[in-house]
Amino acid sequence: MRRLFVDSSFYIAVLNRDDDFHHRSNVLGAELDAEDAHTVTSQAVVFEVLAYFSRAGATSRARAADLVDRIRSSPTTEFVPSSVGLLDAAVTLYRQRLDKRYSLADCLAMVICRERGVTEILSTDRDFEAEGFTILLKR
Repeated sequence: MRRLFVDSSFYIAVLNRDDDFHHRSNVLGAELDAEDAHTVTSQAVVFEVLAYFSRAGATSRARAADLVDRIRSSPTTEFVPSSVGLLDAAVTLYRQRLDKRYSLADCLAMVICRERGVTEILSTDRDFEAEGFTILLKR
């Protein structure tokens, strides 16, 4: 069974009609649904999505909150909550990559993916490629 990590840039593109990856994200999402792929995402990703839409107005904020509800209740999505152990591992990776521009949320995602053997990331963030992951949203 195919397993992918879903990053905030994918969810943002799905919701934001003005995003350059909006159409591609929706098409790719439908394809993955059709093949019954399983996804993994993190609490940190949800924080990033909600932060992104926090100033976008009531309608966008409501759509983002509804998306979070769908993510958390999806039988095909593993929602990984933050924990002290996960945070410690992510901060360790962050500290090991001081020459990079990785966010803490990206480091959390990388740790989660390595722990679960996930190699494909639904993201536009090319930083994941530097760590050996395959990103699926490219120009």
